[in-house]
Amino acid sequence: MTGPFDDCIADAGVDVQVTRYLASPVVKGRVVDAPLQERFCIRASIQPVQAKELQLLPEGMRNAGAMAVYATCELLTVQTSKCKTPDRLTYKGIDYQVHNVEDWFDLGGYYRCLAVRVDR
Repeated sequence: MTGPFDDCIADAGVDVQVTRYLASPVVKGRVVDAPLQERFCIRASIQPVQAKELQLLPEGMRNAGAMAVYATCELLTVQTSKCKTPDRLTYKGIDYQVHNVEDWFDLGGYYRCLAVRVDR
């Protein structure tokens, strides 16, 4: 299914690298390997975050730098990731962690994410 914003994101979007952490195998209560990860690129529209949205972030994250990401694929947060590590986005050489995802796929064909800058 495609939505009305697919073409907009494809035309006006930029390439963003996503690092997705995968659950590591656990044997007898211990993690066997280091966290596994996969990397892939998505096309997304990057927008500034509104001031009222910054107020919804925890106090320590408000000055870190944030961006709104509009994408046609779902990104994972702490709540939706199987290994409880959110997706990381790399945009212009800076890493951002997905903090919140709004599902607008059924109505508009996209997901709106709030990503906060993190240190490597």
